[in-house]
Amino acid sequence: MRVSTTDLISLVDLARHGDVKAYNQLVIHFQDRAVAYAYATLGDFHSAQDAVQDAFIEAYQCLPSLHESAAFSAWLRRIIFKNCDRQTRKKRVATIEWNTKSEELSGNQPTPSDLFEQEENAREVREAVAALPEKLRVVVVLFYMGGHSQSQISEFLEVPVSTIKKRLFTARQQLKEQMITMIAHDLNENRPSKNEIFAQQVHAFTVQFSRFLDEGESIVRSLVALAEQSSDADFQAVIEAVNQDVQLGYTLSTAMEKHPQAFTTDYIAAVRRGEKGGCLDVELQNLAR
Repeated sequence: MRVSTTDLISLVDLARHGDVKAYNQLVIHFQDRAVAYAYATLGDFHSAQDAVQDAFIEAYQCLPSLHESAAFSAWLRRIIFKNCDRQTRKKRVATIEWNTKSEELSGNQPTPSDLFEQEENAREVREAVAALPEKLRVVVVLFYMGGHSQSQISEFLEVPVSTIKKRLFTARQQLKEQMITMIAHDLNENRPSKNEIFAQQVHAFTVQFSRFLDEGESIVRSLVALAEQSSDADFQAVIEAVNQDVQLGYTLSTAMEKHPQAFTTDYIAAVRRGEKGGCLDVELQNLAR
């Protein structure tokens, strides 16, 4: 999905005012970039998708705190980084490899020899990418997953295009030509935009969240309802703790402050403004729009 800068700003403006369809278009547009960045940070595709799904959901909830729609790309990156940090603190028993994931989705049944070759290729790719310095690794993965232009990467990372060009050139010098081809193939094959599953999952969550608020539920009750449907034990625990603190008489912002891994400072500040101004209901409704 290719969208002009003007159209992107329009989509962000619409999403900030509660247009879930507009936000879904943003998810579709940024999903490859987001997962590429998370993978370069985490080194595991499955963890990267988990972190990015959480980041997109958090970004939707916090959109009213974004002052400049044109800054959405870099703002989203910072939320992704925070959620990647959360993922590194999680203990994962098992992970899903790139090629296994894509074949499950496609329905193909590879032979044992095919699987062995794919696993070896994936291992070589992971090792080659991991061996790059972090700044080079991020640029390489962003460039080859989804075919992002150097200007798009520059905007996302908030560094000059000339710097992106230099890092990409240096990375290519450190990698063998055959390895570059393998990296490009594997990243392209495992981009989330290859099917609609990733965007649909994020869309389903945002639709539910909006519906709860539209039906008059408080933001706390909305989050509790979503937590009850979630399989993320950490998310459930945080929301339950916030709900309990509110029931004990703590303000919502104070309860949220205890969980910086789950709520951005901008989001908490928006809630606090509503509390201090005596218009928390209005402020919460603005957060949902």
